[in-house]
Amino acid sequence: MAHKSPARRKLEQAQEDILFQNSFEVTLQQLKDRRKLSQKRSGKAGLWVDIFFEALFGVVAVMSLPLAILAPTPVNILVAVIFVGVFIFLVTRAPRTQHKQFKPRALVKGGPKTRSPWIQTIRFGESIVVDNGGTTTKYPYGGIRFIEENDECFYLWYGAGRALAVYKNAFTKGDAEEFKPFIFAKCSQKEALWSNRELNRRIVVDQISRAAMLVSVAVLLIGFLVFHLVTDLR
Repeated sequence: MAHKSPARRKLEQAQEDILFQNSFEVTLQQLKDRRKLSQKRSGKAGLWVDIFFEALFGVVAVMSLPLAILAPTPVNILVAVIFVGVFIFLVTRAPRTQHKQFKPRALVKGGPKTRSPWIQTIRFGESIVVDNGGTTTKYPYGGIRFIEENDECFYLWYGAGRALAVYKNAFTKGDAEEFKPFIFAKCSQKEALWSNRELNRRIVVDQISRAAMLVSVAVLLIGFLVFHLVTDLR
C-alpha cells in the first residue's frame, strides 16, 4: 500500500466530505440578472429610494454651480467639482460596479495581455465554500435566510443584500434534483426561512437605511451651500 502524506489524506477527506459541487464561468449578464432580481424584489419602493437619493444629490450638484460661477474662488470651484463628480458617481455606480466585478484578471505570457475567465466553484459539505479562483469564502448554512428557484438556478439569499447563485446545469457533483431537498433541509434546522413577503420587506428596509444615512449627508451639504451662497452674494 502506497504511503500517503498527511496533506494528501486531508485533501482526500475534504473531497469525500463534499456532497455537492457547482462550478461555472461568471458572465457580466449573470451579474446584471442578479441586480435585476434584487430590484424586482424591492419593487417600486426600492426604485423610488434610488431615484430620490440620486435626485437629492443632483440638487446639491446644481446648487454648487451658481456658487462657483457667482463667486469663483478656488474653494467654491473645488466644491462644485466635487459635488458634480459625486452626482455622476452615484448615477453610474451600478454599471461600473458590475463591470468592475466582472473585469477578468490579466495574464501576461511573453506577449499581449490575455483575459482569463472568472470561474466560481461552490462546494457544499459541512459548510458552503465559495472559490473564486483567487479567494475562498466559507458560509454557514444558518446564514441563508431565503431560497429562490427559477428554471436556471437556485438563489441562496444571505440576508437582504446578497444572493449566491447555484446554476442547475453546472453541478460537477450531484444534481439539481438531489440538491433541492438537501439545501432546504440544511437551512431550516434552527431558524425558519424568511417568507417571500419578509424578504421583500427586508430588502426595502436595507436600501432605505443605507440611503437615509447618505441623505442626511446631502441635507448638510445643501445647508452648507446655501450658507456660502448667501454669504458670497452679500
